[in-house]
Amino acid sequence: MKFVTTCIDEKTGYTMVLSEASYNVALDWLQRQCEKYFKEIFRTENNGTDDVWIYVGTPKKDVNPMTGEVDVWYTNQVVFHYDESRGYLMQE
Repeated sequence: MKFVTTCIDEKTGYTMVLSEASYNVALDWLQRQCEKYFKEIFRTENNGTDDVWIYVGTPKKDVNPMTGEVDVWYTNQVVFHYDESRGYLMQE
């Protein structure tokens, strides 16, 4: 279920985005949303708890003057959290 109005999770204080979603469904939905706005999921972290951190940002590519290689970095970063025990996707 997608939230269409602002709803704050009482446990974390984050903004609710999806509920009743599996991890794969939540990441698929998020990836499709990112593509609409030219953003990418560039990192996920799991610290051993039910909270998975998902980092989203706008990719910027440029040549590194020190190495001559093309580097990618991310601007306008947003952090999402997926709560595996509750099936929630939330945004900080």
